[in-house]
Amino acid sequence: MMQISEEQDGYKSLDFIGLGCTRSGTTWVLENMMEHPEVCVPKQRELCYFGKNPMLGFISNWDRSREWLEKAFSHCIPGQKKGELNTLYLSDESSPALIQERAKDAKLIVIFRNPTDRLLSLYHMIDRISGVGQNFEQFIEDRQDVVSEGFYSIHLSKFLEVFSIDQFHFILFDDIRSAPKNVMRDLFEFLEIDKDFVPAKLAERINVGGRKSSRLMPIIIGAIGGWLKSNALGRWVVRKLYDTGVYGIARRASGRNDNNSYPSMSPQAKARLNDLYREDIKCLSEILGRDLSHWSDN
Repeated sequence: MMQISEEQDGYKSLDFIGLGCTRSGTTWVLENMMEHPEVCVPKQRELCYFGKNPMLGFISNWDRSREWLEKAFSHCIPGQKKGELNTLYLSDESSPALIQERAKDAKLIVIFRNPTDRLLSLYHMIDRISGVGQNFEQFIEDRQDVVSEGFYSIHLSKFLEVFSIDQFHFILFDDIRSAPKNVMRDLFEFLEIDKDFVPAKLAERINVGGRKSSRLMPIIIGAIGGWLKSNALGRWVVRKLYDTGVYGIARRASGRNDNNSYPSMSPQAKARLNDLYREDIKCLSEILGRDLSHWSDN
């Protein structure tokens, strides 16, 4: 594959990149970052520049032009820190090399959540958007791709082979819930911007999960989305919708619901997943220097 330097493709302008994970508080962090006058993010949010294997309704834009990237940040004011947060990069095997080639000096932000809890939340999000059509236990049997996202230390290790750990800032979903002000203060300090700025949305719950109110709409949306991505014409249409902002609005709207509660998993499924992730959690604890044993013991 042709190597693309930062100067050739314009990625040098990115100051930070969020790597993941899904259903771990990324939207909350992003919304609070957007309030800071020294931060600028793309209006389309998930640019998907640094990954070739999009999931969950995203489309990959890794092959887009330099001009397209520059346009995504054209609204930014000189001096603002520019970057994007994307929940898919951490588990995408192509991302470490793409980021190293195109944004090697960017600060990297990773948000982690108890992988068992994250998986249940993700299941309900997918069910709202496209309709799963199966219970949670069958879902984790059939969707090993989303189960494997929870092996955080394995994915993170691939980035640590390329980047220094000093280039990373780690956030835990636990801390977002217990000390949101400290979370954002530490992040702002990491980004080298005014750390005393206090976002108005600190206490808000954003992108909350819940059961969908209609079974028909997700089926329709899933069918249309599947057709659009299954052929060249459909993919062209999706990219045009992405460029106009319609695609992102529709994808986010399909997952919204005022009912922010959903059923818990069975004790058997929870015990199984806790055992599955236990060793990886231990490894992540060592990398972060945080005791995460409660993730697999609860």
